[in-house]
Formats: sequence, structure tokens, C-alpha cells
Amino acid sequence: MTKKIIILCALFLGILSQSNAQCTGAIVDSVCFASLIGAGGGICKDSLPNGMANNYYSEDVSFVMPPSVNITTPITATVTLRRINITGVGGMPLGIDYACNNGTCIYLPSSGQQLGAMRFCGTPLTAGLYTLTVYISADVTVSGIGDRNGEAQTYTTRLRILPDTSGGNATFTHTPAGNKYCDTTDITYNATITSSNPVKYNWTFGNGNTSTLQNPPAQTYTPSGTDYQAILNTTLYSYRITRVRVLATDGSLWSGDVGEPTTFLTYPDFVFANTTTGRATPEIGNNRTPDWTGLRDTIPVGTDSISFTLTDIDGSLFGLDPNDLVEAGKFGVTLGTVNYIRGGNSLQITMDTVPTQIFRDTFTFTVNPALTSGITSTLIDSFCFGDSTIVSVNYNATDYTLQWYNDSTEIPLANDSFIISYGNGNYYVTIQNNTTLCTASSNITSTYGFTAPPAIVNIVNAGPGQIANSNFPGAGFTIEWFKDGVLIPGASGVLLTTTGDGVYTCHVFNTAFPNCDGTSGNFVITGINDIDNTLATNLNIYPNPSNGKFTLSFETLSNDKEATLSINDVTGREVYATNLKISKGANQLEINANNIANGLYIAKLKVSGSTIEKRLFINK
Repeated sequence: MTKKIIILCALFLGILSQSNAQCTGAIVDSVCFASLIGAGGGICKDSLPNGMANNYYSEDVSFVMPPSVNITTPITATVTLRRINITGVGGMPLGIDYACNNGTCIYLPSSGQQLGAMRFCGTPLTAGLYTLTVYISADVTVSGIGDRNGEAQTYTTRLRILPDTSGGNATFTHTPAGNKYCDTTDITYNATITSSNPVKYNWTFGNGNTSTLQNPPAQTYTPSGTDYQAILNTTLYSYRITRVRVLATDGSLWSGDVGEPTTFLTYPDFVFANTTTGRATPEIGNNRTPDWTGLRDTIPVGTDSISFTLTDIDGSLFGLDPNDLVEAGKFGVTLGTVNYIRGGNSLQITMDTVPTQIFRDTFTFTVNPALTSGITSTLIDSFCFGDSTIVSVNYNATDYTLQWYNDSTEIPLANDSFIISYGNGNYYVTIQNNTTLCTASSNITSTYGFTAPPAIVNIVNAGPGQIANSNFPGAGFTIEWFKDGVLIPGASGVLLTTTGDGVYTCHVFNTAFPNCDGTSGNFVITGINDIDNTLATNLNIYPNPSNGKFTLSFETLSNDKEATLSINDVTGREVYATNLKISKGANQLEINANNIANGLYIAKLKVSGSTIEKRLFINK
């Protein structure tokens, strides 16, 4: 027959887990104290508000503990609350911790400590409705009976953690980050839930592979038309006590009582109490070696050791035969059986594990085909300084993000499918698909700029029978002399000895790139008759590149009053033509051809049957 008296003193409580100093700062609710102290005490908040998985949670709960309470069951008495100890809770979401406002979770109501508070905080890792069991140990004094210490009580409540809607993933990480990859990719995974308790990991990677390791080998993924899903199920196990056997006890610790005067024929009535969780076994009477089997005493996650008592229950109604504390000790939490021996007392405690929380997270991602490298090209890679050329890439700037570089230096605001080069450079472009985010780089296209001779090549009289080029640029350039449009063999010096009447011209060009050249105006030497030069010279276009509006300058000795300007694309197709009113000597004419599309063209000026050409770039 059970002879102990249970004093029901559970007054309150919110949600508890193992104390964690990171939850310090709980604020007591003094208004609640005023409203509950005269009503027998209680909790100031019936339940905690909902939380969300993977999102930080913090809530304070206050409770009121009166110095004493009056009870009518199982007896009518006044119970003085000398000491209240919050010892733990089961069923908490992993990631939530608590701390009491006084740091110890021990309160002495009869000594004035009548108001307490808990702060519950942390980041819950998975959604669910959690049933929480709070464990309380109370030292009380019962009127007419006396002191009762270590009375174990429980209190249950619930906490709901809602599913994460912020896209978080609490149970594993992956490298590289993101959810879009290009070409064959290796991804490394790492499970983040660890514990001193057993943890099992079950990976399904979506590529046909599985693993049970916390940090599995890197997984390889190839481009696919569908998304991949990597899934991790993490199971967290709790230890639980399943059996307690008393192998032997020191008879002197329990005999000599009213119920057990000797160790002969009369035996103790034992109760084993787990004082860490506040749970106790049923009483086994008249048995000095009781064996409790089928126990389900789940130990809170993270608990390393268990404190216990083995008590002979002898208490009578009037306290004439107090209980005998046979053993009070501690044993480590482990899988299997622990042998506890101290003095004449010997016990065996058997523990197994049971899954208490299962977490499931899914990572969905895409592996896209790699981009092909961009091919850059230019119609003309060499030109004269002052001119330019266009380097283009075979990717448009609508579906892709482009960025041009020159000799590895980013060119600001150069994000179109072409770029204009005005000098030496090694150009390439980086390309990113705006949908898949895949990137690639182009090949390198080099451009070369060369120095041109002066815009106007001058011929001056150098004395009887001689003429000279007065502004020859020097090394790197070559001179050619012509008479009546025919090259004079061997005439390659600045000074030329003339050979009679005629029209003399001087052609100067860059030796490395002859297209950078210039031809003088006509120098006419006459004896009896004037020579009418019909050739146009010194053709120049500026600005070049232009937006279609530019100035055409040239010189002519022709008596014609008209000339023709035509503009042809690189295929030879004429895209613009106009007649010009000209005059003998220097001419500067404004041309408006802004209906021509961007590109490279050849401008042809025809005067009195002779034609000279000049490259023209249009860039609007």
C-alpha cells in the first residue's frame, strides 16, 4: 500500500528547457503580482505566443508564488512554500532556451521571493505543436505533519512553432551558395544540428546518391532540364531510463522503523526518484531488491548526468515514522546499463534512446548549361590615330548583361554589344545570362593605332629647280614624289630636284601602316602654259566617328563648279549620295547624312573625273 502523502503544489509555469545564459534579462510583471498575490498565485500568462521556425523568438513569462496555500485534498491543511525549484522540462523545440530572472530558478516564497520570471528565447529549428512538461521540486511544511522535501510535480502546456515562410534552411548548409549553377557543379553539404545526444542524418541528394554522414562527400551535378532537390532528414534522439534494479542495500539504512523493525521477514517499500526530471517510479512494497521495468523516463536533450534518490516509504499520517533516504547519488547518461555502487548499496540503471524530434529540410536548385564563349571581331583592326574601329561580340545586350574590358581593366558604362576603339587595346567582354545567371568570357581582340602624317602635307620652293616637303614627320615615315600623277622612281627624300614643267605632288605615309598617309596639294611648275590641275587633295572628315553630321574639307585647282560625294558600306552598296557646290582652292562643306545606320563606310569625293576616298565611322 502506498503510504506517502502527495502534496500538490504546482502553482504556475510557462515553458522551460535547460537554462542558458544567453536568455538573460527576463523582466518581471509587477502588475501581474498585484492581481494574483491575493488570489493564491499563478502564472501571469496562460500561454506563449506562436513562434516561427528559423526565426528568433523571445518571450517573458512572470509567475506569482504566495508564502502559503490552503489545501483540502488529501487532507485539510496549510502548506507553507519554503522552496520552489524549477528543475527542467521535456518536449521543448530544439533551439529554444531559457533563464530565470534570478539566475538560479530557485525561489523561497516564505522568505519574500514571491515573484519570478522566465525569458524563453532562441531560434526554433522546425515547425510543430510541442507538448511541454515542466518539472518542479518543492520543499514545503504541512501543518500538523511537518516538513516534506523534494515533492515532485509536473505541469504541461503547449507551444506552436509555425512553418518558416522566409525561405530559411536551419538544418544544413551548402557550398557554393545560391540556387542557380552553371555547367557541371560540385556542391558540399554540412548538417548543422549536433548534440551530445545521438543524432542520425539521412541525406537524399537528388543525383541518385544518399549518405548518413554529417559532412558527406561533395556531390556532382550536371546540367538538367529539371530542378534538383537535396533533402536532409535529421533525427535527434533522447536518452530514457527503461529499467532500474536494486541489487543490494545496507539494511541499517531502512530497518529499525515501525514498519521494518529488523531485516528479518520485514522489507522496505522502495521508490526510485529521478530528481533531475522530477519523475518517480511506483512504489514496490516489502521487497529489498525491487526491479522496475518498462519505464519511459525520457531525459531532456543535453543532460549529461542524472541525480536520484532511493527512498523507503514509511511516512504515516502524523509523521511518526518518517521516510528513510537509503541512497542519494548521481550517474552518467549513456546507452546501456550503468552500475551504481556506493557502500552497501548497489543499483543497475538501464537506458535506451528514443527519437524525440525529426527535422526535414529541402534545397531546390537548378544546374544550367554553360554559356558558349563570346566571339569578338572587328572589320578593321588597324587604323590611324584620330580614327577608330568598332569591336563587336556575338551576344546581344537585351538577354545578357555585358561588360567590356581593355587589358583586364573594366571600361565604365561599356555594356553594349560593341565598343569603339580609338587606339591600341586588347578587348574582351564578360557575359551573363539574365535568366540563368551563367557567365562566360569572350576571346580577346586586339586593335592597333598608328600615327598619321600632318593633315596638310606642304610643298615649298627650295631654290632653282628644287622643291621640298617642309613638314616631314621624320623616322617611321616614307616619302613618295609624283609628277603629273606618275611615281618618280627613287624620289624618297625631303628635297626633290624637278625635271621640268609639270604638276608635282608629295605623298607621305607611315611605313608600318601605309593607310596612315597624306598627299600634298599640287605644286605646278610652268614654262609657257599654265597647267590646270583637276585633282582634289587633302581630303579630311571631322569629327570621325560622327553621328552622321560632319565637315568635309579638301583642296582643288579644278575650274569645275560641282563635285559628287557618295558613301558606300563595306559591301560596296551606296547608301548616300549628293552633289556639292565647290570652288577652286580650299573647300569646307557641311554634310548631313544622319539617316545612315551605325557602322564603317567609305566616303568617295569625285572632282573633274578623279576620285579620292576616306573611311567614315557612324556612331550615334
